[in-house]
Amino acid sequence: MLVPYPGAELALDLALPDGTRLQRLVLENLLGTGGFAQVWEVSEPESKQAYTLKIFQGVAPDSVLAERIRTEAAIRIPSSRVVQPLGLQELPHGVVVIVFEYLAATPLDQVLARGVLRPAQLRQVVQDILEGVAVAHARNIIHRDLKPDNILLTSDHRAHIIDFGIARLEDQNLTQVGDLLGTHEFMAPEQWLSQPVDARSDIYALGLLFYALLAGQSIWTLNSWSLLEYMAFVQQEPPPYSLLDSRPLDSPDWPALAAVMRRMACLEPAQRYASVAEVQQVLGLPLTHARQPLVPALQGFPFLSVESGPNQGCQTPLNLSENESRVLGRTDFAGHDTSISRSHLKILRRDNQYYLQDCGSKNGTLLGGQRLTPHAPPVPIAPHDRIKAGELFLVFRINPSGEES
Repeated sequence: MLVPYPGAELALDLALPDGTRLQRLVLENLLGTGGFAQVWEVSEPESKQAYTLKIFQGVAPDSVLAERIRTEAAIRIPSSRVVQPLGLQELPHGVVVIVFEYLAATPLDQVLARGVLRPAQLRQVVQDILEGVAVAHARNIIHRDLKPDNILLTSDHRAHIIDFGIARLEDQNLTQVGDLLGTHEFMAPEQWLSQPVDARSDIYALGLLFYALLAGQSIWTLNSWSLLEYMAFVQQEPPPYSLLDSRPLDSPDWPALAAVMRRMACLEPAQRYASVAEVQQVLGLPLTHARQPLVPALQGFPFLSVESGPNQGCQTPLNLSENESRVLGRTDFAGHDTSISRSHLKILRRDNQYYLQDCGSKNGTLLGGQRLTPHAPPVPIAPHDRIKAGELFLVFRINPSGEES
């Protein structure tokens, strides 16, 4: 059993993405504790390079917790607004550690406890959070636990998102009875009901998070709600954003954030903004992830490439003729991965454009963070669009040479 304390050394043998090999780390400062882990600032004794270390203890190798830890360590979101995991090591006696990049930063909940942000700071924080979440959604990664504790602010009030530990996990596979994934103060109604989530679930949480940014504390605290009172309330109406002053930010042409939050936190997912890009647009913020424009003719050879999983790099050619379609499933790109149905999704070609449709799969299909309605009309896909089928991540690519790869 590991007994963490300042000055303790931890022996590792971990290769980082930049080629650095960590063999020893010194625990410097305890940054926080949670239900399953301690988070420490650590350093490599020779280089003095600082890292963040998340320490889990008593982890059974085949447990739900072990799967969550491996998921958190495996997620890669190419955004400077997301704190990046650098590696995982499973040590003896049920000890598992994840090494992250280190930021000298303060959790947003602690910042808000000291007072409400100034308008210019608020605008920057909102922009940063939306930017990071947009990049995650473009890769079909839904955070599912967005809250002030999971946002770090550096001294220049730049925001960084942490804790993607439950982002890619399905409730029905990894949740025990009575165990909700997420934090009740910011969970969307569909999460309360253990229903499928997509980008709109994160958008709901962001609405409540931005409420806390404007008010300085969560809507729970302002109303002194108990869990039962909140559950009864959200079954009737969205949070009472009208209690807030619609105070302007640092630009008169930027709509009041309170007005945008009302739609973000609608009870019905269909009534919310469909994507983070819509929120960015209405707030007049730069779009983080713009899809490539659709072109009248495909120049090259289209295929689906497996981005993660045991068959990573595997390519499925999509040499469809005009008006032809093809149903794809487990045996096409996933082997025996049971998170994918045997007939999971359909690819269609119409007027030199490719389209995607979910075939009533058991674990769903996401395109850019949006969950496709089974058997609904197909939606267009563009080069570099990412698809999540079950727990498999795919990319729609086009080989510029026009030949099979």
